[in-house]
Amino acid sequence: MKLVRNVAYLSLVWLTTTCFSTIYWIIAGKTLSPSSYGIVSVTLQLAMLISTFLFLGFPSALSCLIPKLISQGKRKELQGIINHVFKLELLLLLLTSTILLLLSPLLVKTLNISSESVYLSILIIAIYVLSTMTYHVCYGRQLMKQLFLTTLANNVAKVVLSIALILLFLLDYLGPLIGVFAGYLIALVLRLKYIRVSETSSFGKREKKTLFKYSLPPFTVSVLQNLYSNTNLILLNTLTSSFVTGIFSLATRLAMFTQAIPPLVFRGVFPEISYLSGKPSQRSRQSYLISLSLRYAILILLPLSFLLLFLSKYLILIFATEKYLEATSFLPLLVLSFGLQSLGAICISSLYAIGKPKEYLLCYLYLTVPYLALAPPLTYLYSAKGMVLAMLVASTSYFSKSFLTLRKRVDLKLRAREVGQMLFSGVIAFLPPLILQRALLLSLLHAAALSLTSLLAYLLILFFANFFVKEDLKPLRILADRVNVGLLKKAVNFLERRIRKSYYEGRDQ
Repeated sequence: MKLVRNVAYLSLVWLTTTCFSTIYWIIAGKTLSPSSYGIVSVTLQLAMLISTFLFLGFPSALSCLIPKLISQGKRKELQGIINHVFKLELLLLLLTSTILLLLSPLLVKTLNISSESVYLSILIIAIYVLSTMTYHVCYGRQLMKQLFLTTLANNVAKVVLSIALILLFLLDYLGPLIGVFAGYLIALVLRLKYIRVSETSSFGKREKKTLFKYSLPPFTVSVLQNLYSNTNLILLNTLTSSFVTGIFSLATRLAMFTQAIPPLVFRGVFPEISYLSGKPSQRSRQSYLISLSLRYAILILLPLSFLLLFLSKYLILIFATEKYLEATSFLPLLVLSFGLQSLGAICISSLYAIGKPKEYLLCYLYLTVPYLALAPPLTYLYSAKGMVLAMLVASTSYFSKSFLTLRKRVDLKLRAREVGQMLFSGVIAFLPPLILQRALLLSLLHAAALSLTSLLAYLLILFFANFFVKEDLKPLRILADRVNVGLLKKAVNFLERRIRKSYYEGRDQ
């Protein structure tokens, strides 16, 4: 029940963040020119990139260490680690802000952005770093309800203030940037009461060694990851123009849905997997949870990719205007690239949770090194299309390495037959509509109806292929018991009678 509750609240966190972020970028796309849209995107990416170096891997370390130390009853050591992390971060933020202020003229000239954007990026960095630290303390303590409420406040403030500043005060690209700063500030203030600052703590050589054992590998990984994910717009803006960056930025925001949604279930079970790492007798359950997460990720990823490609033109017109329709040419390869990254992220996060930080680090080299080698020359030669190609090559390398490494360390119960069933069902259900779309001009209503029909066909093919297992029905059973709707209960009862196979059955065949 606790796992289901964690997943439910984290799903709400993701859902509200996605909805409000969608509104935020729709407002930007509808009110800003592609050039201003590009400036907002580059400024935020600059803030995220610099924040990566300031985190020092502490967010991942806190997420993993907090549940582990709680399970071992080491609360004084835990409090000492939390106190040390926040003191160090405040010192780093003061130093970094001073350096960035001194370098602001150079940043303005190099990145083709305004001085106001640089100043706002400095403020966003400071608040974002502290807000993220408080987020991971709550996450490690499994205060998922509090995370949901504070994240909701962040998102509401960001959107409301951005609308007001753009429409009422005509601040153009500065409005969305001030909105982001205000949202993180509110979340930070609300979460501070969950950070238990206590004099009763312990932080000696042993705690320092433990902290840096768990923080240095993810710090290195986060640097590698952000050199990949938070440099593409900066590189494009430097080598091309803000207009091209704005178009490409919108395409990546749509494609990133394939990166964000599949790992959602895994985020809910990560604390449990980390907790079980302190109990060697529970390795089989660890394997079960990891395998189930990968299974659901692929199950969700296939229809999600289809919907993004099939509805791409309509989505662009919803998010922005006709000026951005060129973004459709980037989407197919971007969707594939981000989809592979989402599966790779589950694999490497699993390696970290089971206590394999070195393998976790090595896998990210297979993402960043190919990207850094290919992106600059390909972008210089082929503009945004070269960037897309570099990202795809890097994502393929990353997923292949992370999956093969995880399979060596964990007895994965996910079998090729299951993956084949999902791929076959996806091709049968989704390929005909994609072909039909090229031949006919469909209205948004017809396209939506055809999408829903294809999704239903996908699920029905899997159902009659005996793909689903008893574990798949648990969320539906909980929902049916909570809402107490007779028709839903009857449907779940029917499925429970029809689906009797457990995920454990037939795994070694």
